[in-house]
Amino acid sequence: MVRLDQNPPIVDQGRLPSEQLGLQLGIHGQQLRWFTAEGVLIPLPEEAEQQRAEQVQQS
Repeated sequence: MVRLDQNPPIVDQGRLPSEQLGLQLGIHGQQLRWFTAEGVLIPLPEEAEQQRAEQVQQS
């Protein structure tokens, strides 16, 4: 757990890791977004839906 009176550990790209969630919190564009532990951006629900729609069109 990160205490507020301590500097939080920062990983590559300036992201804040969450050990409990196994994710990283960081900035993408101008938004605060979640990343996997490997640094992959987790899509927003509308982004995921758009990706699914594009996959359906391609098949």
